[in-house]
Amino acid sequence: MRNSLIQGLLIGAIAPLIAFLLTVYTDLEIVLSSDKPIFLYVVAAAVNLIMTRILFKRGYETTGRGVVLITFIGALLLVFGTKLKI
Repeated sequence: MRNSLIQGLLIGAIAPLIAFLLTVYTDLEIVLSSDKPIFLYVVAAAVNLIMTRILFKRGYETTGRGVVLITFIGALLLVFGTKLKI
């Protein structure tokens, strides 16, 4: 694995993309947590934070920064996309 920001962005986009697809195309969100509509996105952010920890520990600082960046951008989009209804 190379230590690059682009690769970190791609790795970091996997979990939020899966959460988005599960939310839009399945009823899994309703079954898991009917009162918390952003449950899967929070799980995706947690997965990204764990991935960041692993990357930093193995010496892939730039890749880890890419994962953190995409997680931060995703969180901002989620907050402003739901009009601050957290």
